[in-house]
Amino acid sequence: MQFIHTGTDDPGATARTAVRALAATQLASTAGRSYNSLMIRASVSALKNGLSEYLRKVRAGQTVIVYDRDVPIARIERIESGARDRDQLARLRAAGITRPPSKPLSASELAALAPSIARRARALEALLADRAEER
Repeated sequence: MQFIHTGTDDPGATARTAVRALAATQLASTAGRSYNSLMIRASVSALKNGLSEYLRKVRAGQTVIVYDRDVPIARIERIESGARDRDQLARLRAAGITRPPSKPLSASELAALAPSIARRARALEALLADRAEER
């Protein structure tokens, strides 16, 4: 522990000063663990140069705040898709736009609904066949 001299002979003043210094040190060390510690600052150029690394951090749950000349302009956050997709489907069903299936489809029924393209057909051949059907 570092001793702090207050300029007086009062041992209580020295102890109070030491406690204040210790409290300030602990406060500074916990400041990095707040909600803001999950937010990362990035300039436009840093984001451009290290986009993959920033996206890895976003996938891990961190938020990236993008700054242009020390002015915040954007926030990049992870998208939670699971619950939103179910909620969207429920809203579409409630609006009458979609409906639940009357029965599950078997693999053969599902395959029958897919466009029939030979397994060995090339992409170009499939594209030309599709265009020919449209004419």
